[in-house]
Amino acid sequence: MVDHQGTLIGMSILMTGQEVGMAVPSHVIEEFVAKASSADRSGSGTILV
Repeated sequence: MVDHQGTLIGMSILMTGQEVGMAVPSHVIEEFVAKASSADRSGSGTILV
C-alpha cells in the first residue's frame, strides 16, 4: 500500500471480502526486517522470502 506520493505505508496481508482487509504498517515491517537481517545465523530463525 502506498500513499498519494508513492511512499510505502503498509502491506496487505488478508482480505475477507470486498470491503474488509488487514494490513501491516510499514514501520512494523521495517523493524522486522532490521531484526531478521541482524539475527544470529546459527541455523535456526527467520527466513525472509
